Amino acid sequence: MSQLLRSTLESSAAGAKKVSKSSDPRITPAVYPPLPTQANEPGRNYFFLGWPVNAQFFDEFAKYYKLDGLDDDNRMISLISIIKRVGTGYNLRLVDAKVFSEVPPDFVVNRSGTSVMEMVALCSTGSPQSMDLRPTVQQLEWLTNAFGIPPQWLEDAYPKEEFAIHCDL
Repeated sequence: MSQLLRSTLESSAAGAKKVSKSSDPRITPAVYPPLPTQANEPGRNYFFLGWPVNAQFFDEFAKYYKLDGLDDDNRMISLISIIKRVGTGYNLRLVDAKVFSEVPPDFVVNRSGTSVMEMVALCSTGSPQSMDLRPTVQQLEWLTNAFGIPPQWLEDAYPKEEFAIHCDL
């Protein structure tokens, strides 16, 4: 993924800047993949659309942008800021998704005794505003190339009642 990330950032940065915050009405909003059927089941948490990330991804990104010497929390915030500035101009958030059985162990982190998976999110079913505000097709393509996979729906690690505490989407 490191070579893909590096080549994507180098080749996409110039073109992606042109897309950022365009007022051109011909820029089409992205279409999100459909929600998984589980999202409508009673008792389920909200769902996020985005990309799971791990320490290796952060390390590669930090190395590329010379973010050495920052603790993990600050590097993550810097990652979001850099992607926003260089890549898309679109508002992203770092959130915690529920760990599912197929998740490789290097994607799992511990938050106060809860195992979660860090995720860079575009939107959440818990925030109608975030569902309505969409990146353009070009912005979503840039993000997909930067992360190496299309965005996916993952369940929030926390109950709906705690959404406002853990997420500001």
